[in-house]
Amino acid sequence: MGGNMRNAAGEPNCAGVRGSLAWLGAALLGLTALTGCGGGSMGAELSLRPKGIAVPIDGKSLHVPADERFNIISYRAEKEATLDSTASSDASATQTGAAAVSVSVSAGGTASATMQVGHAFTNDSSRQVDVSVNVSFAYDAHYQPKDPAPTATLDLKLYARDGKGRLIFAAPLLEHSNEGGPMRTEGDRKQDFTVTLGPGEGFYAYVAGGVSIDAKPGRGAEIGVQIRDLQMDLTTRAAPAVKTAADPS
Repeated sequence: MGGNMRNAAGEPNCAGVRGSLAWLGAALLGLTALTGCGGGSMGAELSLRPKGIAVPIDGKSLHVPADERFNIISYRAEKEATLDSTASSDASATQTGAAAVSVSVSAGGTASATMQVGHAFTNDSSRQVDVSVNVSFAYDAHYQPKDPAPTATLDLKLYARDGKGRLIFAAPLLEHSNEGGPMRTEGDRKQDFTVTLGPGEGFYAYVAGGVSIDAKPGRGAEIGVQIRDLQMDLTTRAAPAVKTAADPS
């Protein structure tokens, strides 16, 4: 699996493409929508590498999860508290496009939760094709600290990796930290990108993220994000013969 990624204008992104994004929600009380690249991210590394489904050919389209349920599903939750504190951590993800992570700490302790939801795709045809991927979902997120606020983070991104696990696309979706203060928000998000696939090449596309709290004794907070109705809609068109990520240099 491999691929060369770009937007419709052929412009590069962090790892070879810049997709277009739409911020359709109401950003309230300090939530930051990022448009840049870089920085550490929770859930960024691909946890599963399932067999890819064939991308549509000859003007057809593919809709996940309507036509095929998501086959990249991963979530993890951890917590640590003392005799004088409490901590909780929850994570979930489904093949129908829902996922949630939330943590809370009272009077000190640590907690974290991560998730991934996505799908693997491959070009089973004998032709080189441009695959347009349109991703959309609804979300709600919150952060409520107790004074003084502990260290807390929320991170959500869209990723694409080639068959060897190499990052070929990354788009920030939501991010928040304790420095932004209390927050509660909800809305809808859209992101699109294009990948060029040669015969037999493929890629993994997935939304990943997490939340964490690291609180000193006497401090506490809760933070979480939930996504709903995640959809990936794919269409293809014939592509001119150009070098892809799988081609030798």
